[in-house]
Amino acid sequence: MTNAPANFNAYCGSDHDADDAAHGSSYEGADDAADSTSDHDADDAAHGSSYEGADDAADSTSDHDADDAAHGSSYEGADDAADSTSDHDADDAAHGSSYEGADDAADSTSDHDADDAAHGSSYEGADDAADRSDDDTNYSSDHDANDPADSSPLCANQPDPRTG
Repeated sequence: MTNAPANFNAYCGSDHDADDAAHGSSYEGADDAADSTSDHDADDAAHGSSYEGADDAADSTSDHDADDAAHGSSYEGADDAADSTSDHDADDAAHGSSYEGADDAADSTSDHDADDAAHGSSYEGADDAADRSDDDTNYSSDHDANDPADSSPLCANQPDPRTG
């Protein structure tokens, strides 16, 4: 494969444990099956991930007010009703949250390309169509829905980074 980014192995079937820990990504690489039922309490607390491990039931109704404010999590605890219409413009810009408050309509079509690259947000604004493709230009920094399939020409016939 020509023009493949030097770090393509980081996104083609590789271990995303580090990214899961850092960003609470819903992405699970091929070797991350065991991670899907692990204890994400710490990550939930840090990033407000919508992921809830089998042992995280108690966390599902806890107070995430502080985390919602910091990370724009789509999670809303039972006591967070008032937060659902707050202004998350600043947080949306920083974290690419899929949450859109009542006053955030204009943000829904903004350009989140930079945030997508940094945080692997699944959010794609109307002007981000080019970011959805697995092309040589953006794939190495792209954590969108194209990554889990590992079906792009960029990844085809490449060695497994864990086995060579």
